[in-house]
Amino acid sequence: MEAEQLAKLFHETYERLAPDFGYKTREASAKPWKDVPDNNKGLMTKVATHVLMAMQNQTAKTVPSQLTTVALEKAVGLLNSMVQGGERHTDESRRIVAQAIGSKKLKGSEL
Repeated sequence: MEAEQLAKLFHETYERLAPDFGYKTREASAKPWKDVPDNNKGLMTKVATHVLMAMQNQTAKTVPSQLTTVALEKAVGLLNSMVQGGERHTDESRRIVAQAIGSKKLKGSEL
């Protein structure tokens, strides 16, 4: 969604819901989006730009950690299935997995 689309959606939704909360908006801005004064429209679009940037920054922080979690779960599952298939963990594989999941020590074949 582009910033102006978000600003328009916010404006139209706000104007529609304001009376339900006992609020009467200013006549200068209580208009269809196309008739909103340019300075109001510019401000709302700028605010929407900042909101979208904040959301993108949050997504950029969240998605890698979610991907890391999924990758870690798959790796641990794979290592566990290898152990169940008769292979043994080495001290190095235990250390790496323990470091990845934040444990200090793994026992036997447990991950």
